[in-house]
Amino acid sequence: MLPKRTTWFGLGVATGALGAAWGYVRAREAATVDPDAVARLVVGAARTVGERVGDLIDESRRGMVDAETELRAGLDRRRSTPGAPAPLRSVEGAAARTRRRAGRGSVG
Repeated sequence: MLPKRTTWFGLGVATGALGAAWGYVRAREAATVDPDAVARLVVGAARTVGERVGDLIDESRRGMVDAETELRAGLDRRRSTPGAPAPLRSVEGAAARTRRRAGRGSVG
């Protein structure tokens, strides 16, 4: 049992010493970094993120337009089919009806 504990203790000490040495070296390197270089790095990263967000927004808009086109085409096919149920009322129309009812004091 004792050799196991000694082995693990030794590994822990070695790991701690190596971690401390690595941290010391990294801290020394960070202390010698040029502030202008850090500023350029941050600005470059912010621009990259901004471009990626812009690309995401553009792609999302294209996807929404495609989905709306698909839905409208399906609705047009539904309207042109004989015997199809009446078209659905628009959301805007429902909102206007709700506002009119609320104005009269009737909620439901």
